[in-house]
Amino acid sequence: MRVSKIIPISLSKLGILLILISLPWSTTITSIAQLLALVFVVYDYLFLEKNKIILHPIVKIFIFIFGLQVLLMVMNGSNLKSIINQLDLKYPLILIPLIFIFIPNLKKRDLDFYFKYFSYSLIFSLIYCYLRAIFLYDKKPYILINGFSFLTEQVDVGVQYYSFYLTIVIFYFLQKKIFSKKNGVLVLLILIMVLLHLKSRNVILTFFLLVILDRFLFYDLKKKSIIVIFFFSFFLVLSHYVERFHLLSLSNAVEERFIQYNAVLESVYVNLPFGVGWSSVNQELLKSYFKLGFDYGFDFQLNSHNQYLSEFISGGLITGFIYIHLIFNGIKNAFLKKYKLLLYMSLSLSFFSMTEALLNRQKGLVIFILTLTIINVYKNK
Repeated sequence: MRVSKIIPISLSKLGILLILISLPWSTTITSIAQLLALVFVVYDYLFLEKNKIILHPIVKIFIFIFGLQVLLMVMNGSNLKSIINQLDLKYPLILIPLIFIFIPNLKKRDLDFYFKYFSYSLIFSLIYCYLRAIFLYDKKPYILINGFSFLTEQVDVGVQYYSFYLTIVIFYFLQKKIFSKKNGVLVLLILIMVLLHLKSRNVILTFFLLVILDRFLFYDLKKKSIIVIFFFSFFLVLSHYVERFHLLSLSNAVEERFIQYNAVLESVYVNLPFGVGWSSVNQELLKSYFKLGFDYGFDFQLNSHNQYLSEFISGGLITGFIYIHLIFNGIKNAFLKKYKLLLYMSLSLSFFSMTEALLNRQKGLVIFILTLTIINVYKNK
């Protein structure tokens, strides 16, 4: 019996689904999902009648970036251990795009299928986090009221990435018009509250901008929804700033961030035009922090907090401009293909890249590659 008669989608598409639903969980689970997806692709290649491989341009670009970064690491004398560590982190850059070689006609119903089960996976991970806090940890009231960032550590997902996944799920539900259903409104309200409770300032700001865009560009949201979201956003973000800067004035914190960006720009200028490869980015940043007297950044080994600049440091002008092209070409393609959720995801990636080193962790790298590959492979038919 053919597999397609048992499973309503191809094994390659099932592999992508596995990767998506693994994202709200641990890095280990995500790694296993990627390996299973690769096995499914190999099965498709061996047993499908039409097993001709067609490399989409986006696949070729990711393979080129992967190869260039490995070459730069070798040329800059990175030791074998650091190279292996970076390859272990970056292998999704080449693996995930290859999974799409058997999906030349990704359609809206496929995307709806993916996002539906991705949403279920995230909601189950939320329930898991809260139950774990209730039954296993002391200071339960504190964890449930103020410490959701602690809960995300229990599933090995950073607050920023988990917030980004929540944003995707919320906008998926918004596109499904669940405001017309009472239980749908309750689920949506809970998800928005959790997003704000995470207090990832960058993602909350991005989410708020997308809500405004949805209201005034597409006229999908009601004014009451905007007021409620703004009210909760303002007070929760304000409480986060009070908590974060209780030992440091806001003006000093802003000044520290400008010093950091000045040091990151210094690393960019010094290493143009070719860059230093992934494995040496942190060392270059530490040199700049030390040179400019940025003790806080040096002591805590801060990353660049800007993915655009990180790409210029690691791969020079080539990968820097390729990254910018990928981001803004993704926005253009998502807009032209008229699937709003993909547009919101690509816009979120562009905003998020301005304030976070998105590709420093596997979770950020996976959602980045999945988003841009889906946007380019998706056919609006």
